Amino acid sequence: MKHHHGLGNELCECSAIERPRYFPRQMITADDMILEQTYFRDKLRRHNRLLHGWGTICGAIVCPVCNSKEEMKPWLVNVSPGYILGPYGDEIVIDRDCTIDICTTGVMGMCQEPSPPPLDPWCSDVKEIVINRCQGPVYIAVKYKEIMARPVRLQPMGCGCDDMQCEYSRWCDGYEIGVLTELPESHRPDLSDNSSDQPKQMEIPKCPPCPSEPWVVLAEVDFDPNNGDITKIDNYKYRRILRTHTQDWLSLPSPEIKKVTPDTLRQGDSEVILTVEGNNLRTPKIISFGKGIKVTNLGKLNELNGEERSFQVKVSVDAQAQPENYYNMTIIDVDCNVMVESKVVKITASNNS
Repeated sequence: MKHHHGLGNELCECSAIERPRYFPRQMITADDMILEQTYFRDKLRRHNRLLHGWGTICGAIVCPVCNSKEEMKPWLVNVSPGYILGPYGDEIVIDRDCTIDICTTGVMGMCQEPSPPPLDPWCSDVKEIVINRCQGPVYIAVKYKEIMARPVRLQPMGCGCDDMQCEYSRWCDGYEIGVLTELPESHRPDLSDNSSDQPKQMEIPKCPPCPSEPWVVLAEVDFDPNNGDITKIDNYKYRRILRTHTQDWLSLPSPEIKKVTPDTLRQGDSEVILTVEGNNLRTPKIISFGKGIKVTNLGKLNELNGEERSFQVKVSVDAQAQPENYYNMTIIDVDCNVMVESKVVKITASNNS
């Protein structure tokens, strides 16, 4: 069953807006399991396409292929590993360097594919190399490709002797790197014009149409048609680069205690207010001075100038506290930062001693 979601043309039809409902003693067929897979795959595709867009995320740089003398080889370019979101929301993972002959239509590959790929013992096919029109410029592009893998023998239906039938048991997320002689229509607008990012007035955005072609262009390549010498590789002009937050992060400055006032207490002092000042302090959760000084109340955090902050803490001193001793202060704040400040308070003898 197919349902059109109204978000573009037929290439973006949703093949599954329903998923199986499982219950005890249910007979499950391959169609049920395929339906569940399709439901979640289409859901992820819609999420990628409508929320993140499509284009290159990282890598997939087209470079010349050089020999040991650092001379560019004719007809050849290399595509580095990279991660791309396709126009229909598919993830495209290029996990290794791929060398492309620009006089062919390109290559197909999949992740973890050994090189060279082994022949399938039962389901091997002969792959034909199709030669392109060898004149530039050409456009190195990539698209998502499902590739069948892991062939297994089928059990015979009856008593027949034909045991050579086989089926592929896996779908692999692969890719096809193509050498295009024409720029896809989806890449013809000037991608460097970002004025559309700032609308003149607020309006409800319309759902974008689904692209008509599956290709993501990586680079424009030009060459001498007589000898194949590479004369130009432009990785910028037609490449759609998606914004990503993988390289963005926030860093918070560490809290630091500057001073504690007053810094001298007497034996038996009660409800004395200490002011703690420092940079980037957070709200304190626990404060302790060790045996002899008891914390009775914690005040609120106050902002001073810039990064400077302060808070107050009420303490009472044991009448039997050892005089002429210095006490350390330990602070645990609401973010579980632990600060130990040495010798912040000195205890002196009371007037009665």
